[in-house]
Amino acid sequence: MTREAVSAEPPENELPFPLDMRMILAGWKLLFLREGTFRPDPTKDEVWNRGAYLAEGLGHCGACHTPRNLLGAERKGEAHFAGGEAEGWTAYALNEASPAPIPWDVDSLTHYLHGGWEARHGVARGPMAPVNSNLGTLPEADSRAIATYVVSLMGEPSSRTRERADALLREDEAHRPGALPASAGSQTAPVSADPGDRGAAIYAGACSSCHDAGRPLPYGGLRLDHSTAINGPTPANPIHVILNGIPAPEGERGPIMPGYDGALDDGQIADLLAYMRRTFSDRPPWDDPAELIATSRARGAQGQRSLGTGSDAPANPSKQDTSW
Repeated sequence: MTREAVSAEPPENELPFPLDMRMILAGWKLLFLREGTFRPDPTKDEVWNRGAYLAEGLGHCGACHTPRNLLGAERKGEAHFAGGEAEGWTAYALNEASPAPIPWDVDSLTHYLHGGWEARHGVARGPMAPVNSNLGTLPEADSRAIATYVVSLMGEPSSRTRERADALLREDEAHRPGALPASAGSQTAPVSADPGDRGAAIYAGACSSCHDAGRPLPYGGLRLDHSTAINGPTPANPIHVILNGIPAPEGERGPIMPGYDGALDDGQIADLLAYMRRTFSDRPPWDDPAELIATSRARGAQGQRSLGTGSDAPANPSKQDTSW
């Protein structure tokens, strides 16, 4: 032992009545717990059935990605995988309501689950990061099985979603509003913003040089018109990332983003969110984010996690090793 023992008492149970009574759990289980063995769907192949087993059982994806009723149980039917909340983060819908502007397919979701990032969908952060970290230690076939099952639940995207996704993909080599193309592999100074639009000015000064520079993920900034977070139902996740950034993984290479908790006040963050939503999304404006911003700022970096990418790509692909 290298440390002396200390006296530590567990905190008192702070659950309100009647939730502090264990017998209540018996009633909850009677209402909502359904035991039984997994039954494969004979109309599906082995990969799909293994994905269903992992996603619905061991992986319990619905614990975060399914909304809950007033008693805290996962809702059933069409609400299954329709989006939920975990540790203050939005867990996006994994069914036909997925807000991803570029629809997931089996290959892209496999890459994201197994590696923690995907070129057109971004990097894992918050409570999802340890999930990816664990999946990365398993055979990639397991991630592919989960992806196969989940993508089947998403179904075929609507014609409107497909048209917008195709337009975004055609623009991959072009730049959206905010910055000049990267020159000589360096970050470039953004173009001037409308001085009357505070959100645009903040984006140009703080965000554009990474998110518009064209560097590929995992070390470059995601094009925000590809971002599920900017197209999501709430601004909770963008708020967490803007305030606290994406911390670098300890002892290995991985994505990183600075936090702006000490640089931007609540009003500036609200203006930045409004600008990004109307510029990089075709969704309606978010509700007033003031309460979410205040809550996230008070919470601090708690829950912010990061993971290595396992990638050997240099942080800047134009900067290669030299002999000197």
